[in-house]
Amino acid sequence: MLKHPADLVVMQELSPQVGEKLHLLDDIYPFYYGGQRGVGYPSNQMILSRYPLEPVSIYHTPDGQEVIRATWQVDNPITLMTAHPPSPRTEPLWQRRNALIRTIETLTDLYPTPDMIVIGDFNLSAASPRFNGQFSRFQTQPVASWPTSVKGLPVPAFAMIGIDHLWLKSEKAHKKICSRLSTNQPVGSDHRLVKTVIGNPMN
Repeated sequence: MLKHPADLVVMQELSPQVGEKLHLLDDIYPFYYGGQRGVGYPSNQMILSRYPLEPVSIYHTPDGQEVIRATWQVDNPITLMTAHPPSPRTEPLWQRRNALIRTIETLTDLYPTPDMIVIGDFNLSAASPRFNGQFSRFQTQPVASWPTSVKGLPVPAFAMIGIDHLWLKSEKAHKKICSRLSTNQPVGSDHRLVKTVIGNPMN
């Protein structure tokens, strides 16, 4: 992050201890959400940005889940929505995950803007039929990102699945997803880091 700072960083399942250390990067990422007094880490996520994030609001679902909605003030402002639905290990969790994804889709329809990004660990495999029906007006490029290990043994990239997703809708800026890739550095998480490059095809 020091050598190659991205314009926007979204982290999942962030501990307060790591969040505090990330404030050492305030000169690179002066704008952030998550960890502030009275805010905490909605959806256990933290957002770091080199550009203003304002306004920011939290949508609370009836079952206690959260969606972060912000305006990312880059050259053409982009509506940013982030969330972290639960892993569908049981039937109730499966239903909660699906309900939160439907909620985000509804929010993108109720409050449409020309340029939008939806991002997060959605615990939804890109190989599942359900994935193909999500955010149909958005671009996406799934990449294998999870799990990095099982019972302490490393998992090769070809055996991983894509659950860390980014969807992009760009009408005003005509931007597109140029590339998405996952890397095995840094280590320490059961997810690989995913890097997405968004650009203007006219350039």
